[in-house]
Amino acid sequence: MREGTRILVVDDDENCRKLICDVLRASGYDMLEASTGEEGILLARSAAPALIFLDYRLPRLDGVAVMQLLQSDARTRNIPVVAITASAMPDERETLMAAGFRDCRTKPIRVQELRSLVAEVLGPR
Repeated sequence: MREGTRILVVDDDENCRKLICDVLRASGYDMLEASTGEEGILLARSAAPALIFLDYRLPRLDGVAVMQLLQSDARTRNIPVVAITASAMPDERETLMAAGFRDCRTKPIRVQELRSLVAEVLGPR
C-alpha cells in the first residue's frame, strides 16, 4: 500500500471515529471522517477512499441504506466497506454480510484488530 492511502470512517460516535482515525493515521493512512451517512456518501464519491468503515446504526440513513447507495454508484461500488456495530447479534452480522459488507466488527474495535483488518483488506504497509 502506498503512503497516503485514504480511509473513510463514517460513524456518529465521535469517540469511535477518533480511535479508528488516530490509530490508522499513526500507521500512515490519510483519514477522512463523516458523522452521517449522507456526508459519508459525498466523501466516498469525491475522495475515492481505498476502504470505508461504516457504522451500521447511523441516524436517518443507516449503514445498509448507505451501502446500497454506494453499491449503486460506479464511483464507489468497488470500495471495500467494513461494518462497525455495537451489537454482536448473529442475525445482524448475516444481514450486513448479505448487504455486501466485506466484514463486520463489533465496537469497541481493538487497536491490533483494527491494524490486522486493514492489512488484510488493503495489504501490509
